Amino acid sequence: MSQPEFRQDPLTLAWVGMVPGRRGIGGMRPAGLPEPSMRCPFCPGHESDTELSTFEVGTPWRVRSVRNRFPVVRDDLQNTHAHPSLAADGVHEVIVESRVHDKDLATMRPDEAHDVLLAWRDRTRALANAPKAQSVLLFRNKGRRAGSSQPHPHAQVVALPFVPPNVALRQRVLEEDAEVFQRALQAERGGQGVVLDADGIITYCPFASPRGFWARVVLEAPLMRFADVPDEVLPRLALRVSDAVRRALHASGATDYNVLVMDPPLHAKRGYFTIEIVPRTGGDAGFELASGTSLCVVLPEVAAAQMRTR
Repeated sequence: MSQPEFRQDPLTLAWVGMVPGRRGIGGMRPAGLPEPSMRCPFCPGHESDTELSTFEVGTPWRVRSVRNRFPVVRDDLQNTHAHPSLAADGVHEVIVESRVHDKDLATMRPDEAHDVLLAWRDRTRALANAPKAQSVLLFRNKGRRAGSSQPHPHAQVVALPFVPPNVALRQRVLEEDAEVFQRALQAERGGQGVVLDADGIITYCPFASPRGFWARVVLEAPLMRFADVPDEVLPRLALRVSDAVRRALHASGATDYNVLVMDPPLHAKRGYFTIEIVPRTGGDAGFELASGTSLCVVLPEVAAAQMRTR
């Protein structure tokens, strides 16, 4: 077994423990899609079960977005605690990614994946203009391990009235060293973690991957925000994201995963976006919860080698 080591992520300065093959960490846990007892609100013909569409692709719709009926943001929070708090002003939407109940991003046709990223881009643009918004998060949960409560394929986008710690940390590192991203990317392309490098898009397993088979998709010429992706680039990026999900799931054996679109804060003057694919084989245990430090049980270079064969 390889010796454990700690690696530092150059984009966040966070430390990640590499403990390949360690027993009892990262093992597979019960997974799969949840099974709600009521009819699926996201299937065609059930539109009345959701809020009205805020955006649609196609007629009839192929992808649509609606307000989340169970949002993480609201505007009536009262601060009755001695410590500071903020009213959770914001917007929380769900993007229904397909009319097909069991469709998945990993197996979508190129045109279907393009429709999905088109909706992702539109809603991140729109929610950036929400009152009091300081940051916008877009994420996709697939399966119970990833936090999904609905089996129908969907993503979520949230405008927050504050800058979350992970977003703030990435931005602080960039503001202290404007070239850190380009240096990190150059180092990754010279290493063994690259899965696919073509058409101006790089898929790689980061040197300090927080989890096994974590994959990152970036543009060779980085853009500040996902909302800035040009129309001519969007089809290629959609194809690459779908491909990265498929490779990561096949190589890891996982069925559940998250996709994270990591944008800088809305007030930032410079920055870059990345798309993170995270297969989920289990949750954090005591060490991770106590220390705030991730442990990765598959070396990124090993994960990348397996993903390149898929």
